[in-house]
Amino acid sequence: MEAGNYSQIQFYKKIANLKNIYYNILSAELYPSGIFFMILIKLARAEKLYENSAYVSFAYNAEIVAFMQTFPEKYYHKETRQWEIPISDYKKVTARYKDCVVKNFLEAQPKETEKPKIKELPKGFKFITTPKAHQLETIKESQTRKCFLLADEPGCGKTKQIIDIARLAKFNGEIQNCLIVCGINESKWGWVDEIKKHGEGNYLLLGERKRRDGTSYTGDNPDKLEDIERINDELFVVTNIESLRNEEIVAALKKINFGMIAVDESHTIINPSADQSKGLLKLDAPRKIPMSGTPVLNKPIDIYTTLKWLGVETHNYNTFKNHYAVYGGFGGYQITGYKNMAELQSRVNKIQVRRLIDDCADLPPRITTNELLEMSDEQWKIYNEVKRGIVENVNKIVNNPNPLTDFIRLRQATSSPELLFKCKEGIKYRHIKRLLEECADNGEKMLIFSNWREVILPLYEQMKRLKFNPALLVGDMGSRVMEEKRKLNDDKSCKVMLGTIKAMGTTHNLPGASWVCFLDQPWHKAQQEQCVDRVRRIEGVTRKTKIKILQCKNTVDERVAAIVEAKGAMADFIVDGKVINFSDRKLLVDFLLS
Repeated sequence: MEAGNYSQIQFYKKIANLKNIYYNILSAELYPSGIFFMILIKLARAEKLYENSAYVSFAYNAEIVAFMQTFPEKYYHKETRQWEIPISDYKKVTARYKDCVVKNFLEAQPKETEKPKIKELPKGFKFITTPKAHQLETIKESQTRKCFLLADEPGCGKTKQIIDIARLAKFNGEIQNCLIVCGINESKWGWVDEIKKHGEGNYLLLGERKRRDGTSYTGDNPDKLEDIERINDELFVVTNIESLRNEEIVAALKKINFGMIAVDESHTIINPSADQSKGLLKLDAPRKIPMSGTPVLNKPIDIYTTLKWLGVETHNYNTFKNHYAVYGGFGGYQITGYKNMAELQSRVNKIQVRRLIDDCADLPPRITTNELLEMSDEQWKIYNEVKRGIVENVNKIVNNPNPLTDFIRLRQATSSPELLFKCKEGIKYRHIKRLLEECADNGEKMLIFSNWREVILPLYEQMKRLKFNPALLVGDMGSRVMEEKRKLNDDKSCKVMLGTIKAMGTTHNLPGASWVCFLDQPWHKAQQEQCVDRVRRIEGVTRKTKIKILQCKNTVDERVAAIVEAKGAMADFIVDGKVINFSDRKLLVDFLLS
């Protein structure tokens, strides 16, 4: 080494106090001219960020430090005095500073291995009900693929697939018990129905107790703990996600050592800091299958808990959000958009099995109609009175973490103004009765949805007086849920089933109906699609599906419809490769009031 170069290195060692960039000096390259590069960038596997990272180190310089702090994603490693940033950002450093050395420590990326051949079913295994072709494919694949997200579109028969996967695993001697966790409480009775149909009724519903009249209901936590203690050879153990809020129940379930755990409606388990999410994350099994026809409802980051439980996400929630969310708004703490969506979509695709219902069955078409209705002067008076109260408190509403709750009364003023003030029947009640008469005259049946029980119950009472012999699904109705479903599907005199979106909009198979009517829309497009797919199933559908969305003209109904479409596009991007963006609370409130 030339003397000039040596003295130059000694000089940099001195100003760095030996501790700062000594390791950089040892690994730094010199140009033939002997000029030392102040910044070393090493490309290597990520430690704190995602996939691959760039590790930037340099002799202390306040200006460079300030620049590094501008990166949205970064982590400073104190022990090695390196800044870790996404590998996609390192060229911003080389573009700004000329004195850089880049070292690539990344190995060549391995080529994706071919998908293993599907293993044939063992001799002697028999199905109770014959699976469709796509269901059989998943059941066979489950023999070699233990953990995955079953993301078939609603109506494709995910429940049957899980039941048969568990039966096959038990036949092969791999599992003794399978835990079914229902993300929506009401769906546990639907699982009981399906297990009786496809799984020989070999189940235990935690906390199930009988009334004197023979109907079943779900008991409290001590009842569930008592049942866990007596789990024996029941293949299916069914409970709801709320049970996992209780630490004693989680601890007792862990002792069972389930060979398989399936989580239904996994898209409802969003917040990783919620007690029920924490409880789920403590439960492990050789086979884990979350299920959701709509894995991402509103925000891409909602899928974090699912990925974490499957073991494919190793970072904490804040790191996950920083990688996929764009922050802005007041104080820079609000999520205003999303980034790295192609990467997230790719990660989801690798761990999911997803088929669309139209690819699985030759179903009749669906016809969607927005029924624009004109409110009466009396209903407009009620609507404007509620709206005036919102406008007067708009600043407070904008600062509400969830301003949508402040619009409930305004939305109810279009669906059922009688709830708010004494008045004549609203336009939606009158219109839906006309639609139901048309539906019944054609020999068809209808599902009627609303967000609110208070909107459904008065209409249900009217339907009884009008001789439509209605069925009802609202809240936790115990085993009566199964009776009401059979009433719709099998009783010819029953022309309609009414229910809330939460209680009736998931899990249930209701092919007896072919019309779907929304008194008011859910905020999420995925929830709306879930409701429609109660009647649009791979079995039993012979008629066109007619979807009626009731909207009062020039009201909040039309604004909600626009937001539903916008949010739906973002969710579709993650699952099926489509796109969007909608955020800022001030813009949201102004739009709803416009």
